[in-house]
Amino acid sequence: DEQGKVLYGPPDVNTAGFVIHSAIHNTHHDMKVVFHSHAPAGLAITALQDGLEFLTQDGSMLWGDIGYHDWEGLSLTLEERDRLAKNMEGKKCLIMKNHGFLAVGATAGEAFMNLYYTVRACRVLIDAYSTGLKLDKSTEEIWRLAHRQYDDFPLGKYEWPALLRQCDRVDPSYRY
Repeated sequence: DEQGKVLYGPPDVNTAGFVIHSAIHNTHHDMKVVFHSHAPAGLAITALQDGLEFLTQDGSMLWGDIGYHDWEGLSLTLEERDRLAKNMEGKKCLIMKNHGFLAVGATAGEAFMNLYYTVRACRVLIDAYSTGLKLDKSTEEIWRLAHRQYDDFPLGKYEWPALLRQCDRVDPSYRY
């Protein structure tokens, strides 16, 4: 249940997983799917003081849609759950400083694509900075425009069915 009491199945629960996921499910009812990741590129960005900087077009779909949550150690308390939920409010992704990140969506496809593009934006930032060359970060005005333009292309609507077809070709037993 929403308090972590096991109602059915094995009695042990991943407490941190419960705290993190229930923070979203209990308060953001329009977000049906929550992915939590420790992808290396994303982890690197969680350790940067300034967080994720946007550099390329396909990251612009997330511009303004990423929240931040300060690290509180292992996510083991229901009090942290409230802070996670507040920091996620109105966002598609949440960078949990020095920890990992969340991506959410109304569908599995939307949540997955938010996760995919967050990891990709993190990787691009690391790659671009690793050149040592001066970066063109564009202007807030163009990031705002590009973000609005993506409203006409709902994430996951087309990509998710294609990804499922790929999974079906490789090993359809995932469906069972």
